Amino acid sequence: MKKLNLLFTALMLVCCIGMAKAEEVTINGINYDVVTEAKRATVIKCVRKYSGDIVIPSEITHNDVVCSVTSIGNEAFLFCSELTSVEIPNSVTSIRQDAFANCSGLTSVVIGDGVTSIGERAFYGCSGLTSVEIPSSVTFIGDFAFYGCTRLTSVIIGNSVTFIGSYAFANCSGLTSVVIGNSVTSIGDYAFYFCSGLTSVVIGNSVESIGSSAFAYCSGLTSVVIGNSVESIGSSAFAYCSGLTSIIVDGNNTKYDSRENCNAIIETATNTLLAGCQNTIIPNSVTSIGSSAFAYCSGLTNVVIGNSVTSIEYGAFESCTGLTSIEIPNSVTSIGKYAFSGCSGIKEVHISDLTAWCGIDFGSNGANPLYYAKNLYLNGELVTELVIPDGVKEIRGYAFEGCTGLTSVEIPNSVTSIGKYAFYDTAWYNNQPDGVVYAGKVLYEYKGTMPSNTSITIKEGTLGIADYAFYDRTGLTSVVIGDGVTSIGDDAFYGCTGLTSITIPNSVKSIGGGAFYNCSRLTSIVIGDGVTSIGSSAFSGCKGLTSIEIPNSVTSIEGYAFRGCSGLTNVVIGNSVTSIGSYAFSYCSGLTSIEIPSSVTSIGERAFYNCTGLTNVVIGNSVTSIRSSAFSGCTGLTSVTSLIPADELFGLYSDVFSGVDKTTCTLYVPYGAKETYAATTGWNVFTNIVEMAPESQPGDINKDGEVNVGDFAALVNIIFNSESIDDAVKSISDINADGEVNVGDFAALVNLIFNSGSQAASKE
Repeated sequence: MKKLNLLFTALMLVCCIGMAKAEEVTINGINYDVVTEAKRATVIKCVRKYSGDIVIPSEITHNDVVCSVTSIGNEAFLFCSELTSVEIPNSVTSIRQDAFANCSGLTSVVIGDGVTSIGERAFYGCSGLTSVEIPSSVTFIGDFAFYGCTRLTSVIIGNSVTFIGSYAFANCSGLTSVVIGNSVTSIGDYAFYFCSGLTSVVIGNSVESIGSSAFAYCSGLTSVVIGNSVESIGSSAFAYCSGLTSIIVDGNNTKYDSRENCNAIIETATNTLLAGCQNTIIPNSVTSIGSSAFAYCSGLTNVVIGNSVTSIEYGAFESCTGLTSIEIPNSVTSIGKYAFSGCSGIKEVHISDLTAWCGIDFGSNGANPLYYAKNLYLNGELVTELVIPDGVKEIRGYAFEGCTGLTSVEIPNSVTSIGKYAFYDTAWYNNQPDGVVYAGKVLYEYKGTMPSNTSITIKEGTLGIADYAFYDRTGLTSVVIGDGVTSIGDDAFYGCTGLTSITIPNSVKSIGGGAFYNCSRLTSIVIGDGVTSIGSSAFSGCKGLTSIEIPNSVTSIEGYAFRGCSGLTNVVIGNSVTSIGSYAFSYCSGLTSIEIPSSVTSIGERAFYNCTGLTNVVIGNSVTSIRSSAFSGCTGLTSVTSLIPADELFGLYSDVFSGVDKTTCTLYVPYGAKETYAATTGWNVFTNIVEMAPESQPGDINKDGEVNVGDFAALVNIIFNSESIDDAVKSISDINADGEVNVGDFAALVNLIFNSGSQAASKE
């Protein structure tokens, strides 16, 4: 095919003095829109799409001026699907973003030696491209630069490149070889993500950082070598590389190591194993197995976890289908979500300390190796009769799930909390009759189908209600919780739409997350004086609730606690609450007023979002943080009383009251704070702020409850703004009782501060 000597869409061409507007020019029979300015020309658009093979010229004459082609502009050849090859001259210094994006027919690119940067998505989706050589002149490869070039088999990265952007070569599934130049210092997040054809990677000594998931899902990768300068490796950098057999970290690296020839990457300072392979031997010095460290390592058949390991993180052994057994030492106190998810080959789990096992945090379904194992061994003996040691307080979720051989369970009185599915699919549970099942002193679950209009009185002596105990039991209409119960578990009464009222006794200390979630017919609730925390989403969706009184014992209201309680018209927040979580009262459209007590120090993001019926808000004087959009969408607000300084109320988040009409809503502020609020709040303070008349004792001008040196600054402010103050303020500031607020009051203030005479005597 005849090559066309064509100009490209460029951002910068050294060219003639001209106008800052586009004009159409014809070059080699093709029309372009060109902008010329200060001897530079930008060809911003080609009127028709390019096709075939193109050689971009290094110079072009326009308006009798010779222009040097220096840049290929944004979207210059975007979606030119019939373009097959392109040669970029040495005069070009930059290839801008999307320049050749989605040129699916492009098979060959020659990049000139003058190019220093390849922009974002420059060759994005060029699925026909088979090879590319990046010259030594290039220093920067932008995000998604070669993303989805699925037929690209080899890449040579020149020795001047310092930065490889995020997703730069992601989804280049045909890529089998990458040579990373000695100048590269940073490999971005997901840079080679899903490059399933890659077989080996050598990361040179110049590289300092490897981004998160940089080589994740490189299923063909068998060997990795990490240089001595790497100081940062992001999470899951080599996760899901199912074929890995060799991992080596240079012995001179001070941040990471492969101690004892273990075939793994270990963070030296924390002793955390970040990436392993089927040939890894976990050293005894390792204390944590990191997120996705062995994920999808199907060739891993055996693993020995040393007694120093205390945690197994998220997805650590996910889909290690070759594993048939695992031994977990009593040092392990935490197993993260999905740690053993998909380990379908596990038949046996060996533990040495039952007390430690009961307390392990199994996170979410699939984290527990017993989900597949069916057999639990304690010190080498198959466990069929389980006796939980005295002193264990909590059995966490999924702890013994799937142990079909477990026929007997004995739980001590020390256990007050049992997590979701802790005994699911055990012989012990399967043999229980339908109805309420107790595990020791804990109401574990209602088994079987619950009839409609069911009333339950929890038996005397019960200490706790387990997670999911009555989950989605719509037939439950009433429940009596005894005085001995100390905890209500997560999602315990989730979706019990038949419940209309509940009394939580004083013995209960905590209400779990989602405990009464979507109990939509619940109209009355009494929270006992012993409750200290209300969990996330505890009463979310209880739209039948009209009033709630949060006792003084409660110290925290967690996120979403009362979200969507649209019928709620009255809320009293106890004076021990220190934090109100994100979305805690969002969408409580029936709420008309709220008073934030002085104990509260933080109000979470969107805590009262879209409380459209809210007309009045009082914010206590201890609040130091109000997060983004806390009162956003409260369109009915007519009055906001703030007892804290404006810079603390609005300093970080200008959208706290977004959507509130600040021309009709009055903002009440402490005396003397008008100007500060005017500068920071956006309220029309001079017409709509009504100053609070201080009710303090004479001399307590700053209203902090004391007459002290802090009142001097307030007095100065009063003196210079005396014409605008009202009689109530003047009476407190006129300390010498001469009818005016002036410098004479300074001496009287000194007398009040340093002498014990009464206020009346001072005025006389």
